[in-house]
Amino acid sequence: MLPGFHNLGLHKVVRFVRRGCVEFRRSDLTSDQIERVLIVISLSGRFEEKAVARAVLRDKRAPWEVGQAIVAAWFKVLQNPDGRLTATEGLELKQVFEEIFATPIHDVILDPADNESINILVPQPPKEVHTQADLLSYLAKFHNNTQPHHFHEELGDAIIFGCGK
Repeated sequence: MLPGFHNLGLHKVVRFVRRGCVEFRRSDLTSDQIERVLIVISLSGRFEEKAVARAVLRDKRAPWEVGQAIVAAWFKVLQNPDGRLTATEGLELKQVFEEIFATPIHDVILDPADNESINILVPQPPKEVHTQADLLSYLAKFHNNTQPHHFHEELGDAIIFGCGK
């Protein structure tokens, strides 16, 4: 158990520590608890950064800077009567993100303003997968290395988490 988890009351929802990852289901935690878990993890210094996402940050840039840019945009738009992000803020965020990410950014997609619908980002197949046989090998490797989790479950959780709250 990481130092600090007992103080947060989160020890029951943290599944286990494996290869530098704390695994938990999003539904087990509130957004405030997730933020506290991530802070404890980053402060512990016991975890190696894993390159599992296609998004790569520039040298000396950190994931919190992405969150900081979004929160700054929220503060800006909350001065307006409707308090919603617009295409203007989307373009401004893209410029900020281009300074943070080494990976080229195709577009910044804002949550729909109606608060009722969602955007779903569907990823392309992994870069190393070119055929159906490659996909079967990729999935088999994933399942051998991450038991008891299944790829479709992890992918579904990530997609749902990416839809916002």
